Parts: sequence; C-alpha cells; structure tokens
Amino acid sequence: MGDMDSARSGGRAGERWTPGDYETLVEGLRDGLVLEDLAEKLGRSASATRTQLRRLVPRDVDAEIKPRDREAWLRERLAAGDGYDWLAVLREHSRAEGQHFFTGEDERLLLRAWDERTPLRELVGQLSASETHIARHLIVLGLAHGVADVVERLGATEEGTLDVRMRLAVDRAASSVWVLVVDGAAGVGRNRELNLRRHVSVHATQDAALAELDGQIAEHDHRGSAEQVYWSIVERTAGESTIGTGSHGVYDPTSGDSGGEADEPPF
Repeated sequence: MGDMDSARSGGRAGERWTPGDYETLVEGLRDGLVLEDLAEKLGRSASATRTQLRRLVPRDVDAEIKPRDREAWLRERLAAGDGYDWLAVLREHSRAEGQHFFTGEDERLLLRAWDERTPLRELVGQLSASETHIARHLIVLGLAHGVADVVERLGATEEGTLDVRMRLAVDRAASSVWVLVVDGAAGVGRNRELNLRRHVSVHATQDAALAELDGQIAEHDHRGSAEQVYWSIVERTAGESTIGTGSHGVYDPTSGDSGGEADEPPF
C-alpha cells in the first residue's frame, strides 16, 4: 500500500516522537525539505512522518481536508510568516486524545524535579498536567521504572486515592494495545459472511494505528472509490472488555472529511 519509500521503516521506527523531533519536522517543512529526506533525517519511515502531520494541523481544519493535502496546507501556513503556533495545535491534539504534550522545557523541568525530589503536587501546578500524566512521562523518560517509583520519590495526594488511580492508569498503559477496524475500504478483501470489506489490525501505539488508517484511506482514494469508509481506533487491555479510550469516524471521499469523535479516557 503506497510507495516503497513509505513502506520502509526508519532506524527509529516505533520510538516515541520527542519534542525535538517535532521541532525538526516543522523546521524541515518550513525550509522546504522533501518529506522523504526529512524522514531520513529523523530516522523514520516516510509514512510514519507523514502521519505526524495530522498532529500539526488544527482538528477542525483536518476534518475538512484530505490526508494527502495535509503536507501542502502545513507548508503554506509555515511559510506565511505569521508565527503559526504549531505547538498549541499539538497540545490541542494531545488533549483531545486524553494525553498531555510535554515540551523540551517541560522534560528538562522533570529531570530537575526528579533529581531534587520536587513533590508531585507542585509539578501539577508548574506543568498544568495531571499527576497521572506526569507519572507516565517520568516512566517514558526512563527516570522511573513504574508508578511505585514515582510515588516513593515524589509522593502522591488524596491519602492514597490518586496513588491507586495512577497505578491502574499506568499499568493499563503498559499492557494495552490499539485496535483498528476499517469497513468499506477499497483494496481490502471482502468478508463473505458479512458481505463487506473489513480490515482489522492490532498495533502497539496509537500513532501506528493512525498510520495504517491513513494508508487504508490513501489506497481507497487511489482506487477511485466513492464509497464511505467507516473506522474505529480503540485502546484495549486483556481482561478489561470495553474499557479504554478510542475514536470513531467516517471518511467521505467526495468531501475528504475523515473527522471522528473521541471516547472519554477511563482515567
């Protein structure tokens, strides 16, 4: 699906996108760097890099344009010279996904706070982030092995109640997967029993699921189909049935609209 370059994985395939990665991506787009060259610079595949463009386009705008038009739209806005606030857009996407985006400055603050044992409740005010999000990011940064390390070093509030909530949230995040279901996409084999084209795949991260969805939609457009495509991306953990975040939507080839609605996060 797509060109061969888009299918190739970079040396950092599967790694999280850091604040520095987004800065490099934005600078490269502003400077007119070809996307494939920019992906190579980032150590990513072209398809993974292209998927991240979604997070730099306002959600209302992204609902109105086709995925293949994101790059041109973003390059035009960055070249306008009016100080396009891509960081605010990135934060907006993170909030909509039940997450918190930590900037490079935020991460440096967390490093100092960990060394100085700054209480977690103080970091909440300094970063405007929840204790759960801060704990998760401390683990992502490799400062803590788990929520127990965070609570032991930085403490927790609410007489242990939030400690329990953080433990559940972080443990879920560590063992969860993302499931993508796409109905009606051209190029997908038809299920004889259901009499529809259905794609189902499991991914380690939400970004990976979104990249696959973009690929499905791109192939649908390439084949010239005018049928609507229905999609869902949900986070699931073994033994927890329907508990987890998710988003669902309909892609209309005639308008290019692939907007969807997000579920409320469980924590």
